[in-house]
Amino acid sequence: MARTLFIRLHPFEPGDLAAAEATWVRVGDEGPRGPGRRGPAADLPRPQPGERVHVCVPATDILITAVQLPRGNRQRLLKAVPYAVEEQLIDDVDELHFALSPREEDGRWRVAVVDRIRISDWLEVLAGAGIQPHLMVPEVLAVPREPGQWAVLVDGERALVRTGTFDGFATELGNLPVMLAGALEENGPPPGGIHLHFPGDGETFRNILAQAHPDVSVTSADYGGDAAGLLAAHLEPAASLNLLQGEYAREPGWSGQLRPWRTAAVLAVAWLAAQVAVDGYRYLRAGNEAALLQKQMETLYRQAFPDARRVVNPLAQMRNRVKELRQRTGGGRTSLREMLARAAPSLTRNRGVTVRTIRYRQGELDIQVEARDLASIDRLKRDLAGIGEFEVESRSQTRGKTVESRIRIRSRAT
Repeated sequence: MARTLFIRLHPFEPGDLAAAEATWVRVGDEGPRGPGRRGPAADLPRPQPGERVHVCVPATDILITAVQLPRGNRQRLLKAVPYAVEEQLIDDVDELHFALSPREEDGRWRVAVVDRIRISDWLEVLAGAGIQPHLMVPEVLAVPREPGQWAVLVDGERALVRTGTFDGFATELGNLPVMLAGALEENGPPPGGIHLHFPGDGETFRNILAQAHPDVSVTSADYGGDAAGLLAAHLEPAASLNLLQGEYAREPGWSGQLRPWRTAAVLAVAWLAAQVAVDGYRYLRAGNEAALLQKQMETLYRQAFPDARRVVNPLAQMRNRVKELRQRTGGGRTSLREMLARAAPSLTRNRGVTVRTIRYRQGELDIQVEARDLASIDRLKRDLAGIGEFEVESRSQTRGKTVESRIRIRSRAT
């Protein structure tokens, strides 16, 4: 096994990169070199020379589903996948990233679906620590299991359930018996058994899981509580569903990129040499034209603003004078398009909030929203105020199990 830096990213709120935490461990030929170490993602160690980086990401943010596709070019299949699973999704496919597994024996493929915001967050957190991963997989696909069986890893208040080579899900621990029973019912023939990885004596929990299906035996083993070490030891890169596909694929090194283009590079150098003389002539001609245009702009600026004493950059000075005139006449008001463009990221990140109506009048944007609780409204308000360009006011009221709020945003320049 090649030397590996294994990283497990823990769940965090979208966009809250400073709160991201991770557990990491180095893996050699003999397995993990000590227990996993947990801390802020900013403290992640840099990869050593020749060391590969494998990252497990929260399975709670990923949907894994099956799809039937014809044989063909993998890149073409990736383009077809969003439309093949669109009916199973709530979000717009344009907001989602899709990763395809290798083709399985039954002719089907597994597809991992994740919000683009989430995978971008994960990659940004890693980049902030100077890390570019070679492999990024849903953590549930690193849970060890025997062929034909399912496996459950209990880790704190979460449980990871692996139901196949490229299949599985994550759930809160309290919901595990119900979720497991539903999965057993949906997946047809039951597995040969379920193995429980539990941090301690799992007999009581094993007996609870045994009630999910009367014909499925449940065994258990104490893994010592080091979930990252267990996942690191059993992650199989050659048989994994790597999320780094399509636009998120890892870029190869410079030598790998240039090797197929060496012949073309030689021809390009020869062509470039032939163009130098022509470009030199064009450069001189363009310089003369630029000087003429500069003179014309100066003349135009002095005609428009006779009080101008000194003209250094007529284009920039013209823009500043026009801006001043707009502000004097009330034309400096921020437009609806500009306000929406600046507020949209905050509205998108706060997924617990639903936008009902949007109204714009004289530089003020009124947004009617609905949320599960007041904390979600306050979080959105702080997010909008944090932009720095808005003054934000809100009025909220509770209706049944939801909170309705009217948020008014106005530009500070208004």
